[in-house]
Amino acid sequence: MPGLMLLRKKYGSSKPLKGARIAGCLHMTVQTAVLIETLLELGASVQWSSCNIFSTQDNAAAAMAKAGVAVYAWKGETDEEYVWCIEQTLFFPDGKPLNLILDDGGDLTNLVHDKYPELLEGIKGISEETTTGVHNLYRMFRKNELKCPAINVNDSVTKSKFDNLYGCRESLVDGIKRATDVMLAGKVAFVAGYGDVGKGCCQSLRSYGARVLVAEIDPINALQVTGRKNPFLTGYPTAVAPVRFVWQHPLRSLRREVDRCLFVVSAYESTDCSSGTKDKLHDTLNALLR
Repeated sequence: MPGLMLLRKKYGSSKPLKGARIAGCLHMTVQTAVLIETLLELGASVQWSSCNIFSTQDNAAAAMAKAGVAVYAWKGETDEEYVWCIEQTLFFPDGKPLNLILDDGGDLTNLVHDKYPELLEGIKGISEETTTGVHNLYRMFRKNELKCPAINVNDSVTKSKFDNLYGCRESLVDGIKRATDVMLAGKVAFVAGYGDVGKGCCQSLRSYGARVLVAEIDPINALQVTGRKNPFLTGYPTAVAPVRFVWQHPLRSLRREVDRCLFVVSAYESTDCSSGTKDKLHDTLNALLR
């Protein structure tokens, strides 16, 4: 936040983003609202959708709408509504299309490439802020499918080593406890992946007294697991998706490894990213929990 305030102070008068038509697809929270206000202060035109159907803070979205920003997001969207919301951000009130993309997860980027390729010529650049979306961009680049410049925000040190690690360490248990009202001490948690996100998740769960089991296919990260005194599961399938989500499996067994595993946390950051791999991860972890 201090950085955004400094940008307003330093560049607010010169309006360096004048002429920019930014379509954002990020979590619509109060923090994102500050980002939107900063972009407006710097001269940009902005339209917004959320990158997650459950993450929108309706009060933040309402505040932005009241301020005149076109926000297409609400908590609890259906999958169809989610795609509709993203599509509404592609064209601005004057009929001109977007020329910059702020993305989280790659859904807006993929939508434009797949359904609106005629807009790609006018897009000056994409910024992608999460691991899933970055791997998607690299996959597109390798296949020569990425048709406009893109910035990898996720791998900046202040993102990967701070937000991914400390942000997840703060938010994971908070989200679990708000959703389930379960005491974590003594519970068993299985964390799939031990990158920066996985490290933060493990630290968070262990700090509340949970027994944390970790699976990791990268040998260096796996070695780090053992150094942190987390039990390491071998033979975990490699066909997993670079996504991050949590869901609850009450009192089901983790095959041959866990007797009573309450929570499964996916923090995988695999480079073998392809479309539809989120479903593969669901299937893989569900198979482990049968």
